[in-house]
Amino acid sequence: GELLTHVLRKLLAPVPDVALIALPYVANERDAILQGDAANADLVLWGAVEPATEQRVVVSPHITLTRRLDPIVPQSDLRLCGLESIALPQCDLRVVNGRYIGLQPLQSLLLGLVFYTYGADEEARNELAAARIALGDAVSQVTAAVRLLEGNLHLTHERWNEASAAFAAALRDSQIGALAAVNLGVLHALRGETVAALDQLTHAVAREPLLAMAHHNLAVLQARVDRRVDAEGHFRRALELDPSLSESYRGLAAILRAREDLWGAEHFLKQAIAVQPADAQARRDLAALLLDTGKPDAAARQLQIARRLEPQQATTLYLLGIAHERAGATAAAVEALEAAIALDPRSVEAHAALARLYRENNAPDDAARPIMPVTRVTADARAHLELGQTYLQQFRDAEAEHEFRAALAKEPRYAAAHLALGRVLRRQGRAGEALSAIKAALEADPKLLAAYHELAELRAEQNELE
Repeated sequence: GELLTHVLRKLLAPVPDVALIALPYVANERDAILQGDAANADLVLWGAVEPATEQRVVVSPHITLTRRLDPIVPQSDLRLCGLESIALPQCDLRVVNGRYIGLQPLQSLLLGLVFYTYGADEEARNELAAARIALGDAVSQVTAAVRLLEGNLHLTHERWNEASAAFAAALRDSQIGALAAVNLGVLHALRGETVAALDQLTHAVAREPLLAMAHHNLAVLQARVDRRVDAEGHFRRALELDPSLSESYRGLAAILRAREDLWGAEHFLKQAIAVQPADAQARRDLAALLLDTGKPDAAARQLQIARRLEPQQATTLYLLGIAHERAGATAAAVEALEAAIALDPRSVEAHAALARLYRENNAPDDAARPIMPVTRVTADARAHLELGQTYLQQFRDAEAEHEFRAALAKEPRYAAAHLALGRVLRRQGRAGEALSAIKAALEADPKLLAAYHELAELRAEQNELE
């Protein structure tokens, strides 16, 4: 193997930050995974090497991936299938005039995997295409594996047609085809073709019932269309097959939370963090749950870790602001909310929370500042309501009425906006209009106690006038 080792050193030398580690003898894929993990190696090249002559060897290479090559789908709980192992065709390695001949497919594929693993997508695509050309057009497991990885690269860059063609080509292999079937379902889902995605993933589960990623992705889509019982079953099956899927724990937690099983939801979110401590979304979800159960300090601890993992995430900072507010740390809450707005100027929640903080801390002039831009850039009625509440506190009744009516134009059954409109109309002495607005609030939300109090006070005033 010294000749092959020398070739690999030359091959990998131009690639920055990639080192070649010599492992003890590897007899099979299990050894490759165990020894690769122990040596902190991401890819292990192993296989039989048979000397033919002094300058010629026959190599039967395998590449085993200890680093998971399941690409993350941005802003989604859907997951793409990657690869764990590839067996290459036999290579006849020769030295001719000081040059190594016969390793072109291995060279291109190995380089493609190195680039793919470390996120150099364009270089990976070029090398994988070169490997496919070198291997020829005959359908084999290795060409199907190459097409699967090419499809993943196209999909993550939203080249839908190229991705679909690559997955379709990979479908023809019995083993890799099951992975391609799952990824084709993910592609349909990302394009908004929910029915086609559900059909494709249902077929993928039937084709390979032991594939965890097929169950996981099917469950994600079933949860989206409110088939929660089915989704829960597939999330649980995915975790039986692969307990490291933190997204499946998150999916289960969301279903249980909707069922108001807060203890169960918290348990699964903690499981998600235990198997994947770098899952910032799991920490945000857990923090939101802790806030709902009156534990702002514990929520803040989770959010501080999430912030270190993803410093540019506005939702983390918004939730951190809420946690500080509920813990009584007003200055820290304002700082976090202003940081959230700096990252996402269109965040209605952050603007509304900051305005509320200013208003509750007797700074009504400041309260209008964070919320005014939102009413111009968003269709969210809550922004208008918050700005109207600020004007109401400043006794700017005409402007308050305008904002409340703007909120109702966007959400006609917004009970809180009807009630607020009733209050400002009542203050202006327009009792009949106020009564209509308060009744509209109760029609929209019969459990709105504040509306009953407002109605009682309005009728008492009318009786006094009579």
